[in-house]
Amino acid sequence: MESSQSKHAHHVVKSFKKIIPDDASSILSAEHYEELALLIEAAIDSALVDQLEAASNIAKKAAKEIKALGR
Repeated sequence: MESSQSKHAHHVVKSFKKIIPDDASSILSAEHYEELALLIEAAIDSALVDQLEAASNIAKKAAKEIKALGR
């Protein structure tokens, strides 16, 4: 099953293929495009992890404040 990040990465690669010149396109293989998709997917995953960590920190801070109010 393909993740939404993977689908998005492949969509970006597909869009990239449309804008590169024909002479460059003839040099790049399917493996190059797949590697690009993996790099994009890794970047998306990294950004998501950063956002999840920030959200977790917010939730922890809120939990501490709620607990302090209950005392």
